[in-house]
Amino acid sequence: MRINNTTKFPRLLPLLLPFTLLSACGGSKIDTSSNFTYPTDSSAPTWKQDSFESSNKFVAQCENPRVGKSPITGIAYPDEDGSELIEKHWQRAFTHETYLWYKEVIDKDPKNYSLSDYFDQLKTTAVTDSGKSKDQFHWLQPTSEVEELTQLGVSYGYGILFDKQQSTVPRQWIVQNITPNTQASASPISRGSSLVEIDGIDFVNSNNQNDINTINNAIFSDVEGETHTFKFIDNEDNTYEVELQTAAITGVPLQITKTIETPEGKTGYLLLNSFYNSVVEKDLFESFNTFSEQNINELVVDLRYNGGGYLALSSQLAYMVVVVMRQTARYTKQQYITIKQLMNPCHFMMKRSI
Repeated sequence: MRINNTTKFPRLLPLLLPFTLLSACGGSKIDTSSNFTYPTDSSAPTWKQDSFESSNKFVAQCENPRVGKSPITGIAYPDEDGSELIEKHWQRAFTHETYLWYKEVIDKDPKNYSLSDYFDQLKTTAVTDSGKSKDQFHWLQPTSEVEELTQLGVSYGYGILFDKQQSTVPRQWIVQNITPNTQASASPISRGSSLVEIDGIDFVNSNNQNDINTINNAIFSDVEGETHTFKFIDNEDNTYEVELQTAAITGVPLQITKTIETPEGKTGYLLLNSFYNSVVEKDLFESFNTFSEQNINELVVDLRYNGGGYLALSSQLAYMVVVVMRQTARYTKQQYITIKQLMNPCHFMMKRSI
């Protein structure tokens, strides 16, 4: 990626994933530019197959409404008294309005399901040519976790980023990167090591559902202080075990920033591992100020371990890179589903099972 008088629009690899927030009881409100009035009571909504009302009619009407403000954002909770049935009707309507494959979702009566079971089936059942589920990113997550991740850069885990080369038997997960200042970074775990066992269970070959549940509970645990044992094989075929505790991990998206002297001049280098953490904005701003002061003439943006995130953050990075932005230039183009011209929220997709 070169910065000079002729290269005005360097390329940034399109690694971004869509982002959604299907969390808390009522979820997100869709802006349809209408003057919708919230109902004053929580009377039971009725279901008619393939007939959908606006999700705004059901948003934030909870069986167990939260009170006060989010301790992370300081924003007051919008929750009102409602019911589990209203929550399910919101899930149904919101899916119909925003889900990419909404035409492939079979519309079923919410009364026949629990809240979590109803959400689980609000997705396409189609598979890809390889036999994998078409939708591999479908799960419920508390709003508090999402706010911690996106606003504070905090998630729960061990500080290991895996290259999931194969998640079906025989599984192959390779240690791709390790977050600084975590238990993993202080352990013998090395990049390139293969995961072979978790808590004594064969990670590579086990197909027993109980074993898979145990593996998932260990890898994706959000219970702080929970201890699990991981066995790896390194690049020299040496086997080693590491005991790790689940912890609150403060992400370090911008892990390396430096200037390298070359025969052609100064080259700036960034290792940027995600676009989901808003904290990285300040780090990027300071890094580019330094690059400007050092008068670099080339720039390398290393996105090899970048798992995606906010389109807005990647756009900010592109803006920092570009010296002059032409009026006709386009960095991104948003394309919505055909059902309605809504202000669709983004979808943040993170797989939480093997």
